[in-house]
Amino acid sequence: MKNNILTTFASTLILSTIFFSVFAFGGERSNTAGLSMGRIFVASGRGLEAIGTNPANLTLPHRGSASEVVNEEVTHDTLIVVKDSSGVDTSYTVSVTHDTSFVIVSKPPTVSFSFPGLSFGQSFGSDFINYDIYKRYFTGVPNSTGGRDPYDLNDDDKNEILSIFPAGKAFTHLDFEMRYFGLTFHNDWLGDIGLSVTDKVAANLDIPKDYVRFALFGLDSTGSMYDVTGTNVRAWYIREYAFSYARPLPMLNYTYFKNVSAGIGVKVVHGYATVITEKYDATFGNTVDPDGGWALSGNFDTRILRSTSFDPDDDADEFDPIGTPAGTGIGFDIGVAADVYPAIRAAFSITDLGSITWTKNTKETIGHGSFVITNPSNQAQLDTIKDAFAGRDTTTGEFSTDLASSLRLGASVQVDQLPFIHSFPGRLLVTFEYHQGFNNAPGNTTRARFAIGTEYRPAMWFPIRTGISMGGIDRFNWGAGFGFDFGGFNWNFGSENLGLVFSNNNWDQVSFGTSMIIRI
Repeated sequence: MKNNILTTFASTLILSTIFFSVFAFGGERSNTAGLSMGRIFVASGRGLEAIGTNPANLTLPHRGSASEVVNEEVTHDTLIVVKDSSGVDTSYTVSVTHDTSFVIVSKPPTVSFSFPGLSFGQSFGSDFINYDIYKRYFTGVPNSTGGRDPYDLNDDDKNEILSIFPAGKAFTHLDFEMRYFGLTFHNDWLGDIGLSVTDKVAANLDIPKDYVRFALFGLDSTGSMYDVTGTNVRAWYIREYAFSYARPLPMLNYTYFKNVSAGIGVKVVHGYATVITEKYDATFGNTVDPDGGWALSGNFDTRILRSTSFDPDDDADEFDPIGTPAGTGIGFDIGVAADVYPAIRAAFSITDLGSITWTKNTKETIGHGSFVITNPSNQAQLDTIKDAFAGRDTTTGEFSTDLASSLRLGASVQVDQLPFIHSFPGRLLVTFEYHQGFNNAPGNTTRARFAIGTEYRPAMWFPIRTGISMGGIDRFNWGAGFGFDFGGFNWNFGSENLGLVFSNNNWDQVSFGTSMIIRI
């Protein structure tokens, strides 16, 4: 029975995640090139890929450096006229050779736009899903008739299952992003403008391992206690209407800073659904009664908020992703970037400063109090445990949730253009990024992340990318991807979890992204 409980629990979690993934519709996931390099954006993302990560990079050309010093040997003929003592002119042609340096300045394309429906990215990862353990313990064992018999778990098996919970919790996340519209415009006098409309679905689910420990071991006859504090669900479906503006700031150029640019972004955010766990402190267990029998007791202090654009209790009220949102808000992005050495660019940005105020169909579920069960046949006692676990569902007033604000700091090195590199096969970009989230909003975390990535172009039209990241929600990822870049047409493919390709059992994360961009 305990094994059936755990199997049901795991199946419910997996099916729920798949459900959200199937129905999920600027930022990180829309930038497939950065996704492939370990989710690196702040110094290398440009054009449409800069919207939502660092608006200052709108001023960059779609590839290469903003300016490049070229040294060439120039030969030209000079006509010399010599007058002799008798006044007769004699003309000579002399070839003169000298070295000269000149600066090539590259500008962004006049217009670029993303291809609707083909600019999206998704990522799903979970500590809880371990395909190897699933095959070993939950698919049964072969029998003589060709079927499979149930597998009986021993204590060692149960403890191995519990080992999949790092730090006592299993972390699950889902991120899906689709850019319906993206446009950039460049004008030497006006500057650079970026516009986008992007749908985002993000969900974080934290599950303490004591849920599974209870399913495996149950209530011990000598007494037991389970702590499920920290159970956390944070999810939303939002749409961002983003306007970004950037321009070069030549007045700030000096010895150590060249090609300085700054940008700002403003986002109107519409929220269509959210579930936010404000608090979840809960323990339960059983103790032995000295007079005989046992008592089941627990303490709960929980609060969960939610809001939707439609009323789930009204059968006539249907979800409309274009209609009136359940919440609205404003977000801001700021960013700066500059060349700190020839072919080395440093960048800094803070994104998604702001919040969403949810006003439509707002509800809260509150569980507060304690229970003690000494007589399972007593209906009043059973009602107290039901109320503690399920909580009390009430209508509440408006509430606010912070956007997934974060800081990015990084640098990129165009290796083939370094002054001391005289010959290099192809083009090689190496980039670094430090990412620090400011909150635990859906899709965000306060766990810092560091990443290093590369893009190599054996030919200008064929970029190959890879990168690793450490920290954040996923702790470690190895990403890779490639693209076709023909200048006016660019199509990228990538994943931030290449391990899935080499290991059929590596189902802890599934990630894929693609983007198609036209430049004029």
